[in-house]
Amino acid sequence: AEHSGYFLRTDWLKEMKARDEAGAPTDYFDSVTGKLLFSGPKNRTFNEFLTESKKHGWPSFRDDEVNWDVVRVLPGGETVSIDGTHLGHNLPDSKGNRYCINLVCIAGYATTEAEFKREDTKGLQIYSLEKNSAGCTGMFWRPDPRPGQKSSGSGSNWPRDGAQLKGIVYEVQGEKWLECFEVMQKGKGWEKCQKGSWMPFKYSQYYLKPVV
Repeated sequence: AEHSGYFLRTDWLKEMKARDEAGAPTDYFDSVTGKLLFSGPKNRTFNEFLTESKKHGWPSFRDDEVNWDVVRVLPGGETVSIDGTHLGHNLPDSKGNRYCINLVCIAGYATTEAEFKREDTKGLQIYSLEKNSAGCTGMFWRPDPRPGQKSSGSGSNWPRDGAQLKGIVYEVQGEKWLECFEVMQKGKGWEKCQKGSWMPFKYSQYYLKPVV
């Protein structure tokens, strides 16, 4: 098992705070198979989740945050995936089951690293929507491009020309994508995006340019 407190010495906390500010829960995937194991926090705040995890020394999940299609608890409390990946242990407290999990065991990607890779873990990045020729006046949101993931990619507040987007960069099957959490239309302020709003870095005459 990894040492107590190890998860706090990684980029995990910085990224989780950024996702919490954007109102986006985090999915945790099996480091071996890429299957979804946990998603949270759910039915509690991020600070409550963090406080509990710090107190014990490992990321600590509750029943509502477990993907029971994939996770199993063995006699004695060992928590594993259905494929045999050791994840941690169930150490119940007065609130109920508490799954204390090794971060390295749930730091996988949704498929293989070659197909789905998070490029940046330092928080939300800002990009402007640019185009290199005349044409449409903006781009509709795209659905989650990651294999096996589902999102609508809908919402009326799609970025028009000159808009800025705030999100996290991913590489999916060799192409760069931005998972968007906020959008700022030209001349307006920042607004939340509907969950599951994605934008390719390059499509037709449009491209995303870093805002510095």
